[in-house]
Amino acid sequence: MKSTPEISDTVILTFCNNKGGVGKTSLAILTVLYALKRNVRTLLIDLDPQGNATRALLPDAVSFEQEGFFGIPQLARLVLDRVPTEDLIRAFRENIVVADGIPFVPNDIRSAIMEKELNSLEAVLFLRKMRGALEDYRLVVVDTPPHLGGFLWSALCASTHVIIPVDLHFFSFWGLRNVLQTIEDARAVNPELKLAGILINRYRKRLRNAHEYLARYEETFGPKLLKNRMPDAAGVEVCIRRRDIRQSYLGKLYERTMRVLQEILERTGVL
Repeated sequence: MKSTPEISDTVILTFCNNKGGVGKTSLAILTVLYALKRNVRTLLIDLDPQGNATRALLPDAVSFEQEGFFGIPQLARLVLDRVPTEDLIRAFRENIVVADGIPFVPNDIRSAIMEKELNSLEAVLFLRKMRGALEDYRLVVVDTPPHLGGFLWSALCASTHVIIPVDLHFFSFWGLRNVLQTIEDARAVNPELKLAGILINRYRKRLRNAHEYLARYEETFGPKLLKNRMPDAAGVEVCIRRRDIRQSYLGKLYERTMRVLQEILERTGVL
């Protein structure tokens, strides 16, 4: 592996679903933790104005926000101010925070206002303009908001791969076609965008109607589904809080969790 890959070698992976509560943020952080564990140079970008990934990695996020604009809010303001691309790239690098060895670009609720101010072209260009800043990383993981807005559109227009986390519930299943259509629309701007797969998250065999919806997913989406399903493990929260994936945290679900994360990196060509 090259220590400083060319941008064509950099995988930009977005976790995307218009439905909230399907575990996008947890999966994004777990993927980053696993990639770093495999010595893959990795960056996390928190594009969700809720800032859940930021708060998970930065416990003092509240005091951090009070220090002024930083992270995505600052970068969004620079895009709205139409600063030159080279200045955006420099600002992007300056807005990377490292928490316990995990590099990430933080976010907070103030970016929600700026997201609404982005017109369609600015939304497309927001992350694309900063791709030059990603060349130091083999993998960039993007956590996105649970709605189709400027930030989600920006992520899809800049990414090489996308994974759609879903759960085994009615609304998640029936909303999936809309998510797939959004990805297809983004390909008109970003032809290199690939669907790495649909990931069934928080899987429990004993969940009511689980077998029914699992059969529906398999029948309808077939090869688009990841072969492995992420188990509903209470230890995931511990892994995120302690910035590490360990068998002692996940117990008997450790091997299943690791197989999912391995498949994610294989499907995206990172490994």
